[in-house]
Amino acid sequence: MRNLRALLALFSTLALAPATAAMADDPPGGRRNFVVALMRNVGTESFVRLAQYSLRADGTVRADYWAWNAQTAQLRADAGYSTADCARTCRVYTSEGFQDDPARMFGRWTVTGNNLGITWDANGEAERWTLANHAGASRVSLASHPRATVGYGWGSTFGFTGGVPMQTIHDLHGRYDGPYSQNAWGEQTAGTTTLVIHANDANVPDRTCSGTCLNESTYNGTALSNKVYLAGSGTDRKVFYNHQLAEVDATPCIGGNTAGYAGHLKPSLSIIDDAGRFRGLLSVQAVTYNQTAPGNILGIYDQNDLV
Repeated sequence: MRNLRALLALFSTLALAPATAAMADDPPGGRRNFVVALMRNVGTESFVRLAQYSLRADGTVRADYWAWNAQTAQLRADAGYSTADCARTCRVYTSEGFQDDPARMFGRWTVTGNNLGITWDANGEAERWTLANHAGASRVSLASHPRATVGYGWGSTFGFTGGVPMQTIHDLHGRYDGPYSQNAWGEQTAGTTTLVIHANDANVPDRTCSGTCLNESTYNGTALSNKVYLAGSGTDRKVFYNHQLAEVDATPCIGGNTAGYAGHLKPSLSIIDDAGRFRGLLSVQAVTYNQTAPGNILGIYDQNDLV
């Protein structure tokens, strides 16, 4: 009887004890916050996805994401920013949907050696990323995915509830380089790409506008050659990147002569290192005005100063 009472007491204790979630291994450097861009670059069936991955300590992962595909035609959207207080006031545009809150999905993550594996709950899809550690951040490259063919990303300890103001990004006067993969309605290109936030350059006379926009437009002498705007609140990772060659549209503002089009629309997320420093942009291009080239361009771009 005494043994029975002891056994019942033990069961009672176990039943009242709080459940403890299984702890996953820490990611390299404790870097749990990744911005990623992945793409299916196949014929005219391409898609792009831009996301923030939060690797939680209990082994679960949350993705906040925006996605576009070549089959769904969409025109531009007003990003909610302008180049006010620069020489001209022009609207900044973006791909439809990026001005809104992201969609979400959940799954589980593991790290084995230099591989980050993620399996999504909703569809069971498993993706694998190759990890490489750098000073201040970890780089990921897509190794396998059931549908996507290429992907880039960066992770750090800096969270997703903050960002870097446009004025600070301007003051860094940075040069950011990296790979890109692009598909213009079946016409595939790949290589390296560069973003330069200009210093005191006479060919870039208008730089910060109202504290939330950079006008990086360039001039060939006195003639406008390339219209480039980057805008964002600085309170999160989102950057609205919009550019257009003047030879395509010679009006002062991007998309000035067209009611629906607005050049190259590149929803972007800031790459921010462990110390909170801006290190570049991870971007997708989501131009899906129609099902022709160049009215249908999808791509991903990793522009950074970390490697």
